[in-house]
Amino acid sequence: MLATGVGMLVVTANWGIGDGTVANGAAATRAQSFAAALRRAAARAGCRADGRYRPPERVDVVFAGDTFDWLVSTRWAGRDRPWHAGRRSAAVRRDIVRASLAHAWATLHPVLALVRRGLGLPAADRRGRPAWTRSVTVPVGVVLLTGDRDARLETVGAGRLAHRLGVRSGSGAAWGQVVIHH
Repeated sequence: MLATGVGMLVVTANWGIGDGTVANGAAATRAQSFAAALRRAAARAGCRADGRYRPPERVDVVFAGDTFDWLVSTRWAGRDRPWHAGRRSAAVRRDIVRASLAHAWATLHPVLALVRRGLGLPAADRRGRPAWTRSVTVPVGVVLLTGDRDARLETVGAGRLAHRLGVRSGSGAAWGQVVIHH
């Protein structure tokens, strides 16, 4: 995690959400734990060097690649392989991507809900301490970066899905002088 000005940047990777034919990949409980840890970390990030508390103005979460795993699937058990370029391999790839996106929705729902609702944190009182009886809603942004196990993220319709969910996607992202690539 990195505090950027008055915001907070969190980088995570390698969730490995597959199509469910070999393993479930990241369990939904992992995302729930991640969302809870994110809330605690954001509250701690509100404790400034001068000893005063001020919640971050924004939290950005970067899934820095391999959020999906489109290589590990029993659908590749036939003659087709992930690196083949034929129509049959493309059809298998589409099936794997569709199934993994369905698994991703169930798995990442707690994190994606933060994009819609924001992150509730204690407000600061006038003395610069957490006001546990009042809260503020901090906006949360999510970026999906392409990795080697989920290559072609933008070409499989994930870009449209990301836009619909309020999530950005791409091969890299930057916050000021901080640049992140898989």
